[in-house]
Amino acid sequence: QNVTTGGQTHGESFIYVGGKTAIGGSATINGSEGGTVFGAGKGSGADNEPESGRMSFGTNLVIADECDILNNVYGGGNYGFADEYTNLYVLGGIVHGNVFGGSNQNKAPQVTVNMKDGKINGSLYGGSNTSGTNNDGATVNVSGGTVTNVFGGGLGEDTDMEAGTAVNVSGGTISNNVYGGGEKGTVSNGNTEVNI
Repeated sequence: QNVTTGGQTHGESFIYVGGKTAIGGSATINGSEGGTVFGAGKGSGADNEPESGRMSFGTNLVIADECDILNNVYGGGNYGFADEYTNLYVLGGIVHGNVFGGSNQNKAPQVTVNMKDGKINGSLYGGSNTSGTNNDGATVNVSGGTVTNVFGGGLGEDTDMEAGTAVNVSGGTISNNVYGGGEKGTVSNGNTEVNI
């Protein structure tokens, strides 16, 4: 049983976005875009609340069926994060932005992303968006669906993968490129492996 105290959830999340669900909106609140799906909590980003939005175990997030997501998808939270693991599945639907295994503006645990179907108009990242360090590695598996680019690491200059990355592509359509590392982020330790 999950227990939430002080903005932290002592447990794990299970989120399924499917059917004909539409997640939309254009407002931005505290750096969190409308039309976005998060696996972990929002968090505050305040120096005196570093644990807010935290999931003490992990997150499990599924994007499926004919859902329509206006912006981005995160295995983690905005400033929130998971401690132990993030499992993110793209099994269908359309994401008009990017998909991140990590958080928007915080760290990430061991990340596994599986894309089997659906469409991502942007790119797929194993790491975080704006900032955040991954201490336990990320694995990105693509076996179906359509995506523009695939990155093992994160997007922003302040993202870092400290335990390496692995990208495995066995199917699907990638309209641009596959990268073992990040877009602007670094892989400071561990190996970067790409299998196609």
